[in-house]
Amino acid sequence: MFGGKGRHVALEVDDRVVAVVWVELCEGGVYAIGTGMEGGVGEDCVAPGGGDGCSDFGLCAGDGDGTEGGGVCDFKDVEDHGAAGDKGEGLSGQAGGRHSGRDKDDWVHGRGRVLGMGAVVGNMDGFVAAAVAAVEVAGAAIRPWFRVGLGAGLGTELKDDASPVTVADRAAEQAMRAVLVGRFPEHGLLGEEFGLERAEARFRWVLDPIDGTRAFITGRPVFGTLVALLEDGVPVVGVIDQPVTGERWVGVRGRRTVFAGGAGAVGCRAVALEEAELSCTAPEIFSGEQAVRWGRLAGAVRRVSWGGDCYAYGLLALGCVDVVAEAGLKVWDWAALVPVIEGAGGSVTDWGGGALRADGDGTVLAVGDRSLVGAAVGLLS
Repeated sequence: MFGGKGRHVALEVDDRVVAVVWVELCEGGVYAIGTGMEGGVGEDCVAPGGGDGCSDFGLCAGDGDGTEGGGVCDFKDVEDHGAAGDKGEGLSGQAGGRHSGRDKDDWVHGRGRVLGMGAVVGNMDGFVAAAVAAVEVAGAAIRPWFRVGLGAGLGTELKDDASPVTVADRAAEQAMRAVLVGRFPEHGLLGEEFGLERAEARFRWVLDPIDGTRAFITGRPVFGTLVALLEDGVPVVGVIDQPVTGERWVGVRGRRTVFAGGAGAVGCRAVALEEAELSCTAPEIFSGEQAVRWGRLAGAVRRVSWGGDCYAYGLLALGCVDVVAEAGLKVWDWAALVPVIEGAGGSVTDWGGGALRADGDGTVLAVGDRSLVGAAVGLLS
């Protein structure tokens, strides 16, 4: 922790720091975020004393490129930092900077963001603002690693279920946790990469930093970052964020889903099952018996499309896909999807038509036209 005002997380691969994320909660509920890549980070890489309650900090990224919120310092003089906004991009007027140190080889690029939490009207708006801030910091951690190449230090490993995980997954989840703990320290937290904290809490944040890691590591922008808030086990807030394209779906229980950053408008379409578009991530997610049941549904629709992970559910909320049926999903895979799809007029259940539960069987059926639920459940049963 630098200066006692924020939190940083360093990710290492083979004893080498490859990614650093800094998150700082400033006055008025404003978050400053920064990420650095490929290099060491030390106390001498922080330039303190910024305006508006935020440090004018930077993260030194050694020989690599980095994105820094607030400014960039060199390795020798903490006061010799880039000016806010100089060759940077940001929100609320502060971000980034670029500075060449005394040694011309010790320089980094600066590009950061300052995120305003906005006026909070009731707890729900505060929850939504925190969820949006969480996906923003996740995006800052993910984008520098997109399409860098499979041999470029992504640190890809296989988990026990044979699914891949990268440095970007871990850095993004750590950044999201920093934001949410800073805002709601009493809430529970469950993330795919780092487990559960405060299991007894009534409110629990559920995080999937990169849903669709296979798509991410192969350079396809159909993965997403998922953030959900559960109240007594029921999803009340959900965000699907595509950090490369900038598309974002925000769902709140009892409200209309909001979509921004791309073409299309929120609204599921009314359609007969035989005219429906069915989507699924991959055929290998099914057991033999599940594949037979899913095949009955596939034979009753107009067309089947493969791939997409959470992105397919976002497309369902836009009326581009009509049905998604999958199996083997964990709570972090589906929790954020429920408010988004329901807020677009659709329905999300298990294959038996029941409400999704963290201890359920892992099957998910999402439909845009709720009148399709009965027929789809009949085929999947």
